[in-house]
Amino acid sequence: MKTRIGILGYGNLGRGTEIAVAAAQDMELAAVFTRRDPASVTILTKGVPVVNVNEIQNWQDKIDVLVICGGSATDLPVQTPAYAEMFNVIDSFDTHAKIPEHFQNVDTAAKKSGHVAMISVGWDPGMFSLNRVYANAILPDGKDYTFWGKGVSQGHSDAVRRIKGVKNAKQYTIPIEKALDAVRNGEDPELSTREKHLRECFVVAEDGADKAAFYSGYQKYYRFMLRRFAGVFGTQNYGTESSACFTSGAMAWQVASGTSMGMNLPNAELVIGWGQNGFFSRYPIVRNEIASMDCKCIKFKTGVDATDWMNLTYENGQKAYLKTSMVSPTHNEGVICGTAGQIRVQNLNDMVKLELLDDAGNVVETIEPTRLCNCY
Repeated sequence: MKTRIGILGYGNLGRGTEIAVAAAQDMELAAVFTRRDPASVTILTKGVPVVNVNEIQNWQDKIDVLVICGGSATDLPVQTPAYAEMFNVIDSFDTHAKIPEHFQNVDTAAKKSGHVAMISVGWDPGMFSLNRVYANAILPDGKDYTFWGKGVSQGHSDAVRRIKGVKNAKQYTIPIEKALDAVRNGEDPELSTREKHLRECFVVAEDGADKAAFYSGYQKYYRFMLRRFAGVFGTQNYGTESSACFTSGAMAWQVASGTSMGMNLPNAELVIGWGQNGFFSRYPIVRNEIASMDCKCIKFKTGVDATDWMNLTYENGQKAYLKTSMVSPTHNEGVICGTAGQIRVQNLNDMVKLELLDDAGNVVETIEPTRLCNCY
């Protein structure tokens, strides 16, 4: 006689469990239970019913083992103790710090009803836990370290998606190279969970959800201060200089006109190029060679260019006037708005002052950065 299996939850874990049951000769799938409309769920096993979870109590004499495939953040702490009173259950609870508490709750419910319950069945905790037991038994004076990734964490992604205002999210677990190197070098370090892995989240917010965006342009020397303030809201991602240049242009078009646009070069009488090398990379409308060039430069005492410009004349009479400066102020102010206040930057191109304001507009903190003449 085959063991009759019920699956509660039909996401990645549920589908994986279904495939495993189909491959086992001594098991058979009896039913799949879901919180969704059963008509909207299509499973792989033919002839097996998909049932709304509200009817699960009617299956107590039709199922030998219920595999609970919910998330560890909010599902399993409630579901496993509740269903352990009706079925023999298995779950994959993987919040390590809360396993003793979860064990106690499930153990109490299972003993009360006379059922068997297995918790935290999976890789880690689970199979990897056994590997550590074996290794520590062989090397009693050894020390074990576990690193994951780079890769998507299903459990952490599920936890982020359950936050109010989050439409979709993926959480990537990334080992910290410094910690890996310390272990590989035999330094026997004491590492906390935060010191072993970086948890990087990519989130799609619901329309109208509270959110904040931070963007830093070319200037490098004030980024550490922006990162300090932005860290209050979460992890920031910084691109390369080339991606920042492209991003700023794309953002400008989108904000100004609501769509992506381009230049009408053939019909332009004057083209102003920012960050373009006029000698080596010509614009599409320039179809002839440079006839003459007049260049000038003003330098700091350190020898670093402060301002450079060149006047170019082409064989067909067209002229180009190019200028670049590292510190010429334009006195433009930038304001970053968040749900709890604002960050106000005085003069984005050559920052003089950075202020943190609360939601009432009061200045909470002010930073006046050191003005580095070479901008690095």
